[in-house]
Amino acid sequence: MRLKRIMVSRTWKGYDDFDEVFRDYKIDLTNSGALKLRRRILLADEIGRIGRKTKEQVQGDVWIKKEFLIDNPNVFSAEVIPFISAREEEPLILEVNGREAASYRFRREWFNYDTQWTEIPFPVEYLRKGLNEFVFHSEGSLGYTFWIENSRQPNRSAKSADGGKTWNYDNMGINNSCDGEYLIRLKIEAYPPKGYVTSPFIDVASSTTSGPIAPKVCLESLWINYEGIEPEGTAIEVESRIGSTPSYSPKTWTHWMSPEALVKGPHFRDPSHHYLQWRVALTTCDPRATPELYSLTLSAELSLEESLDEERIKIREFRNEKIVRSSYSFAYQPYDEPRLKILRERYQLDWVVKGAKTEFEKFLRLAEWVRSQWEDGWKSAINWGGRFGYIDYNPPPDGLLILELDRKKLALGMCTHYSAAFVQCCLAVGLQARRMLAVHATAEAWSNEYKKWVLIDMSGDPDDRRKCTYYFERNGIPMSGLEAYKAALDKNYEGIKLVSDRPAWTAQERLDMMWNGYGIMDMRNDHLSSLEPCEADGEGLLPWNYDGWLMYESEKVSRWERAPGVPSKPFPWFTKYSSRDADFEWTLNQAELHLQYAEPGKLKVQIDTVTPNFDKFFVKINEEEWVEMPSSFLWTLRKGINTLQAKPVNKFGLEGIVSKISLEYS
Repeated sequence: MRLKRIMVSRTWKGYDDFDEVFRDYKIDLTNSGALKLRRRILLADEIGRIGRKTKEQVQGDVWIKKEFLIDNPNVFSAEVIPFISAREEEPLILEVNGREAASYRFRREWFNYDTQWTEIPFPVEYLRKGLNEFVFHSEGSLGYTFWIENSRQPNRSAKSADGGKTWNYDNMGINNSCDGEYLIRLKIEAYPPKGYVTSPFIDVASSTTSGPIAPKVCLESLWINYEGIEPEGTAIEVESRIGSTPSYSPKTWTHWMSPEALVKGPHFRDPSHHYLQWRVALTTCDPRATPELYSLTLSAELSLEESLDEERIKIREFRNEKIVRSSYSFAYQPYDEPRLKILRERYQLDWVVKGAKTEFEKFLRLAEWVRSQWEDGWKSAINWGGRFGYIDYNPPPDGLLILELDRKKLALGMCTHYSAAFVQCCLAVGLQARRMLAVHATAEAWSNEYKKWVLIDMSGDPDDRRKCTYYFERNGIPMSGLEAYKAALDKNYEGIKLVSDRPAWTAQERLDMMWNGYGIMDMRNDHLSSLEPCEADGEGLLPWNYDGWLMYESEKVSRWERAPGVPSKPFPWFTKYSSRDADFEWTLNQAELHLQYAEPGKLKVQIDTVTPNFDKFFVKINEEEWVEMPSSFLWTLRKGINTLQAKPVNKFGLEGIVSKISLEYS
């Protein structure tokens, strides 16, 4: 054994490097590769949790008021965005802090699915520090309908029944039964006070070698330097943390601290703590100024223990899965939810997938089964005289409730219900799925076979006789939702096929129809445990309102053109946007191997995974049987060929994707 000191470094610079790192929605990665604060703040006191009938009619003496707190009104521009029903040529008057700021009139030729969210710009000079009042009233014969989310706080919405002379903060709505906040949001063109950029998990031991086996190292010193600009009132602040496992756990990692404090901490020179992350906070006190980060360099001095096994080991095969992570968390449906078991047993889902030869065939069977449950689905509103089934109801995204109501024609059935039911049926048999929303609601299933998310649409058309279900493939490979979305945005249909036994459209027709605007990811699939937060009974009938979804951001994504001469623009009423593909296409069910020299003839093995409802790792060494192993263990080598395979297993007993290493030891 021999120790030596070495220096390692890694620089992040330019668009591709910085696109690897996690960033929150307050950060913008420019085309030139600079990281800066996003010039956009959305103020919202509600999250869009509304029903179809929590309404307020603004007309005549009935006025409404929405208040917003603004720390610094020195902003570039602003627009207030109410969610309203449009009345042709009706005047809607906006007053800001007692001054008439705008008179809005809607034209019928503008009407489309997204036009209830209405941007109304006004002079920023009308804003003030502290509490700002936005008052709406209409003198027309029809008036405007606003929506309300019930809540007790922050109590910044009010109704007047006497033309603005007195205000009631507790009794709102058409019959004064609501107490909450109007769906009115304020978009400010300004820089937010703070945003974070966070590196992937870095194994400094692996950075010393190009091979798959890292030496044993000890951190001695650490420096993190950056290049950028910090105008007056702005700052770039760097933090770091280290851990003994390949990804963060509060039990095995330190908390965030400055690099200087980290070096002085008790774990810094612990050889087991060779995993590291850095985090940068971009901050500003001036809403018109932002710092910019152009490059960041991580440098470390290490004590490296040379192993004699480096000369004795020759790698024959290394097939290691790489985990891709999103900047945003996702709430997975827990395995032990009783209603998940009820769904599986009540509808005999094991029978539905029985005999399927592949995982992908299970997805297709479940999609066909879900669509077949409706005999009067999409057409409910027409066939029932405008009612949504016998009881005139639009179910929330709860698969048990949807299937129980809709197969009996009691309630509406459409794409939002089909996709929610499909996702939850997949979850009930141990498969992972999630909803992806556009002007049409679809779903994606995680495919271990293809190692990717695959878009599956179980509501391919409104014809209950045909019941089209389909997926897209490009050059024979099923496409993800994001891949299909980008193809539509780019108008690039080469090699794309719509795969269906009963196609209703060509691939190009369907892509153009679905994604000429929205691209939304629902960042949870635990609806069987909790409906909240969601849009209650308004989902799908009204434009998407819930402000917890993640929007895909692209220069090619824009709002539908309402009329000639009215320009398209990005959807401004959502908070979370991302242009980072990995934020939508993270990976699951993998076993990522981390190998390190230990004592002679032995390797330290650590396995990392992102497996929802993870249960255990199975490991196969040489010709032995698969056995359960912990996430960290020592692998004893024999003379000659050695192989190790690993895979995760979830609590349903379904196995994940295998990683493998084969080496010769002499």
